[in-house]
Amino acid sequence: MKKAVFFSYKGGSGRSSTLANVVPFLFEGESKPSKEHPVILVDMDLDSTGLTILCGKSKEVESNPNAFTVSDVLEEGFSYDQQGLLMPVGKVFGQEPESVLLLPARPGDYKGRDNSSKSVGANAASHLKSFTKIWEKYGGYAIIFDSSSGDQETATQSVLNSNLIVCCMRPTTQFLEGTVSYFKRLSSQCPSINVLIVPTAVPQQEYVLDGRTYPQQAKATILNRFQAEFEDDESLYFDYGAIRRSSGVSFGVPLVRRFQWEECILKATQSDSKNQDEIDAMGTYRYIAEKIKDLGEE
Repeated sequence: MKKAVFFSYKGGSGRSSTLANVVPFLFEGESKPSKEHPVILVDMDLDSTGLTILCGKSKEVESNPNAFTVSDVLEEGFSYDQQGLLMPVGKVFGQEPESVLLLPARPGDYKGRDNSSKSVGANAASHLKSFTKIWEKYGGYAIIFDSSSGDQETATQSVLNSNLIVCCMRPTTQFLEGTVSYFKRLSSQCPSINVLIVPTAVPQQEYVLDGRTYPQQAKATILNRFQAEFEDDESLYFDYGAIRRSSGVSFGVPLVRRFQWEECILKATQSDSKNQDEIDAMGTYRYIAEKIKDLGEE
């Protein structure tokens, strides 16, 4: 079973929308999910619940106190006879409903009375590992976590249960330095894992700043920074294909103008209505899906 996590050091990278847009491309090629071998999506961002929103399930979860959520798994564990409690969301991605199942999150589940974050509990790590193992044993095609940001507890558990980290980051200094710092810490505490660096919301227009031309300068800076820092690292294996592949001046996932106002699943929209930025973004989404199939397997 493929196991991947979509991660970002900071919020606002477009992590959840990138994940959602990658899912339809998992259904391309000979090896693909099905009702019998579904993709399991797990919303681990307990504060923002972006994936639950994009899958159209937020109102259902918030209005039903008995809805089965990731909090139930983290607190009580999971058994295979509970598989029917996950939400079928394949239609959102243009697929058979049961071919994609969502373990949603309910916002506010881990807020104390003073609105501070509460711990997910001492047994959360073993419960999440058990959840992953059960789906692995009984034929899940892939499990994909939408993690919280940075060093939050649920982010760490998402990473430790994955074979591939899809790291979404905007091409800015804050994101670059924060992300490099995070992986330096991770390198000392986790076994070998693959990391796919995916710059997001990359502007397509050239811009000259202090004699340097962007986004080309940002592309070179990101590559040089990671390669210089992690060239000799023996636990993290970086893939820079999403940076190196480019169309025009852009790279990674370009800034999709549509997403500035309304997020959607691009592959499900009318093909004749797509702008060049959307076409280029879909090329990167397809690349990420191929890497999940390739690097997400143990």
